[in-house]
Amino acid sequence: MLLNKIPQRTYEKVKYKCDCCGDIREVSYGNFKQQEKLHPGIHRCVNCSRSIQCTRMTRSGENHGRWNPDKGKFKEYANQVRYLTEKNYNKYKEMINPNNLPRMPNGTINGYQLDHIISVKKGFEDNISPAVIASPSNLQMLPWHINRQKWS
Repeated sequence: MLLNKIPQRTYEKVKYKCDCCGDIREVSYGNFKQQEKLHPGIHRCVNCSRSIQCTRMTRSGENHGRWNPDKGKFKEYANQVRYLTEKNYNKYKEMINPNNLPRMPNGTINGYQLDHIISVKKGFEDNISPAVIASPSNLQMLPWHINRQKWS
């Protein structure tokens, strides 16, 4: 039976071959879909899911599609930018936020966020000093929803 022909809520059983041990297993369609959401294209039985040896088969580290060898360097850079940004915001608040707009988390009505005009990511990629990215001239207040649109 084709998986896309099975109704969404059903107790229909699905057979699959475990990618680790090779055993043929049978689970409910709901459990199969849940595992497919968590680990697309990887099918493991319960025993192998708990096994350290088979866990290594999953895409991780350099084998992962979104692997970034500079992740540690970027985190260090971003942390330095955040530290300097807060320092500059507190020192130059009247210049950066002259209307004293409220800084709020996402989803807050009438909330604003401190935005980097040249993004932290762009600064890292272009090897721009954290001090430049965190400088008052690169900071602005934006409504949270406009700031989040820049991420898409």
